[in-house]
Amino acid sequence: MRSNGVSPRQKKTIRRKLLFLNVLQNEIKRKSIKVTVSTIEIVKKYWQMKSLGKLLQKDRRTLNVKPKKIILTSELKMKVQSFLEREDNSVTMPGKKDTVSKDKKQKKMLTDYLHNLHAKSCLENPGVKISRSRFSHMRPQHVLPVNFCNRNTYLCSKHQNVALNLKTIYDVAGTKNPDDFIAKYYDTQILEKLNEISKANITYTEWKKQEENGKLRWKQVQTKVMKNDFVAMITKEPVCTDENSER
Repeated sequence: MRSNGVSPRQKKTIRRKLLFLNVLQNEIKRKSIKVTVSTIEIVKKYWQMKSLGKLLQKDRRTLNVKPKKIILTSELKMKVQSFLEREDNSVTMPGKKDTVSKDKKQKKMLTDYLHNLHAKSCLENPGVKISRSRFSHMRPQHVLPVNFCNRNTYLCSKHQNVALNLKTIYDVAGTKNPDDFIAKYYDTQILEKLNEISKANITYTEWKKQEENGKLRWKQVQTKVMKNDFVAMITKEPVCTDENSER
């Protein structure tokens, strides 16, 4: 091996793979061609699950999973995707460039935050148990999460501006979601949290209509104000939670 330019590290890897192949070959001869539980244990022992997955063209995470469980997971994924693609949960983006190049599908934008849609799905399907992280992981690639930094969204402009303000003071607010912020704190508590801001001047971002080439267009504008003015603006700004409100 040394004469062929094999490094000591590569030598160790090659030796381990050869040992694994010999053990696997003996296991198949001793029992059957069918992959057994003991065979899977040997594959794991020699850290060859990834290599076996490539050889069989299967995901290494499903090699030791029962077929019934795989089918149930696939059915659950289809249900989640159908739920998120519904007209009341997502809207189709109108632009010609708003497509996913791989699947050639028109992009969709969710009408609400994923954790709210997860709660809605659980209410509609009480018999189906699915965690929020798994629900989010099953979101189709062409269905985009709601984004307050993008005007091509279903949230109203006031809702987006409040979300951008919360992003500015995230270290105090603890959330970027206006609905969560309102639900978490009462009016007096909100004022107390805002008074915890240590900066004297605050630079925040908001959506405003700006004139460009004789036309008014929505743009993100940065503004610098005193802390007291910023607190007064947030406490007076109404948060729109109606999904169907116009931007």
